[in-house]
Amino acid sequence: DYYASRGLGDVYKRQPFIMPTRNDALNYYEESFEITNADRWFRKQRVAGYKGMGMLHLLIAAYVRACAYLPGLNRFCVGKRIYARENIEIVMTVKRSLTINSSETTIKVTFKPTDTIYDVYSRMNAAIDEIKNSDEENGTEEFANKFASLPRFVISFAIWLLRVADYFGLLPKNCLLYTSPSPRDA
Repeated sequence: DYYASRGLGDVYKRQPFIMPTRNDALNYYEESFEITNADRWFRKQRVAGYKGMGMLHLLIAAYVRACAYLPGLNRFCVGKRIYARENIEIVMTVKRSLTINSSETTIKVTFKPTDTIYDVYSRMNAAIDEIKNSDEENGTEEFANKFASLPRFVISFAIWLLRVADYFGLLPKNCLLYTSPSPRDA
């Protein structure tokens, strides 16, 4: 990761001040797409051995390709500074099994800019299978449950403290509560 705002214009450098929270910077997009041909293609791929290949794989592959061609999409803000990620990553919540009461956990899958839908399919399925076949917890669920059982004022203070540390780039790269890279590594 590197500090990206050195090469950005003044308008981009001001954006973290104008839109200080994630909700300020959200963009909503609504559109309808004809997917008949894509659906036919998915059926052919499933017959060819790509069991379960579907629209999610296509959307993730499109995102990977978009980030490869437009690296400016793969930026993030910390402490009113703009950074660029070196990797293309997808973080997704998955269930350990397809039952109502099964626990959920998160997976993070890293992609290369040259990855195709077949690469996306294999990496996503490998990460999901690893979670489904593992009996051990990755620590996230246990920590989240313990954290949620604390008094509200303690939770509020802890979140405030994390935000301050995040602002100044003091959180470690692999912090349990922080999934973006630390600017300290820039």
